[in-house]
Amino acid sequence: MFGWAKKRSGGGDAIDTIARGLAGGMSRRDALRVGGAAFVGVVAMTPTDAVAKATGKCPKGRAKCNGKCCPSGQRCITLPHKKGKKARRGCGCPAHTVSCKGKCVNLSSDFHNCGKCGHACKSGQVCAHGVCKSGGCPAGSAACAGGCVALASDPQNCGKCGRACSPDQVCSNGTCANGCAAGKSACNGVCVDFKSDPEHCGGCGVACASGQTCSSGVCTGGQSGDCAGNQVKCNGTCVDTSNDPKHCGSCTSSCAAGMVCSGGKCLSTCPSSETHCPGGVCADTDNDPRNCGGCGNICNAGQVCVAGKCGTTCPGGKTNCSGVCSDLSSDPQHCGSCTTMCGPKETCSAGVCICPTGQTRCPDGLCTDLVNDSNNCGSCNHGCTSGMVCAGGTCQCPGGTKLCSGTCANIASDNANCGDCGIACSGSTPTCIQGVCSPGGNT
Repeated sequence: MFGWAKKRSGGGDAIDTIARGLAGGMSRRDALRVGGAAFVGVVAMTPTDAVAKATGKCPKGRAKCNGKCCPSGQRCITLPHKKGKKARRGCGCPAHTVSCKGKCVNLSSDFHNCGKCGHACKSGQVCAHGVCKSGGCPAGSAACAGGCVALASDPQNCGKCGRACSPDQVCSNGTCANGCAAGKSACNGVCVDFKSDPEHCGGCGVACASGQTCSSGVCTGGQSGDCAGNQVKCNGTCVDTSNDPKHCGSCTSSCAAGMVCSGGKCLSTCPSSETHCPGGVCADTDNDPRNCGGCGNICNAGQVCVAGKCGTTCPGGKTNCSGVCSDLSSDPQHCGSCTTMCGPKETCSAGVCICPTGQTRCPDGLCTDLVNDSNNCGSCNHGCTSGMVCAGGTCQCPGGTKLCSGTCANIASDNANCGDCGIACSGSTPTCIQGVCSPGGNT
């Protein structure tokens, strides 16, 4: 097919394609063929996506993601991925919901999909925690359309039944807001706890495997809370991934023979402020409850290690968080409270999780550079049209290309936009070479 015909984007343009083809010397057969193909392309495109492609905007209540308008009810979310892997974004259901026949529903509270898709409760019952029951909703929830929902956090029923937050907001304490209250992080339209949520364990979209729980932001096979302090359960054993060479940084990362682990990283030697203990462990014997005052000296459960001695009281300015003395004003693992963990890239300042300089936390819980992120260009959830890039907070065409009818075209070689937008090559000069319609061949 002729390259310029592929760029047409409307039924009228398809007719114009045929007329211009005939005027340019194309045979009637070829003109009808390319014009008809252009028309078929328009019919295949949904009206909403056609408008989005032409205007760069989606209808009210519809989220834009990767240049397309998400289906109604979906958002531009961080897709499920393994911890440490690059997060990808795409259209999908908000956190804690699934798609049932194309509709995003919460299986724990949806009257028509209670516990699983298609399982409807009987008249007089309500859906509570995924189970149909009689007698009303449990404490802390309210009945909305036959389902027991948490008005404090449900983005579809925020503060009262039927009050839905916009795609770029979350429901926090019954109010549609741009951020979450202390202890929770915004993720895919919902406020979640990265330290205990198995669907978002340690970060937005980091889902634990079936049967696992989330403990201190790490997926484990044991029960949440089995391990003390900053320890996590790896293969049934509680370990400190900050200094365990067999689980350095995560349950699945191990150091090479002869290496030690410090701060979750494999090193050749321990830092000068730490002691090299047996097994390649770098320990701060002044503060480590498992090596308090010396290697192997373990404090009792609930105790902390202060100045090399086990006790229950932390020094001034610090709080005992399950056996670890933490500065709640600056500790990203316990920021503002013992139960608040900052997300990836975030630091803790004055008890508040903040993104690096120049980045903004978007509703998906991730720190984003609004200047260069094509999915959040200039503002959160403002995605650039396919083919465009984000530069200076504005969606632009890459260098060497120009925006023509909603598409970035290379005017040096595009047969539909040769030298400038709308200049189509045809007839005896069907090929665009260095911005000039030519007979073809190489220059």
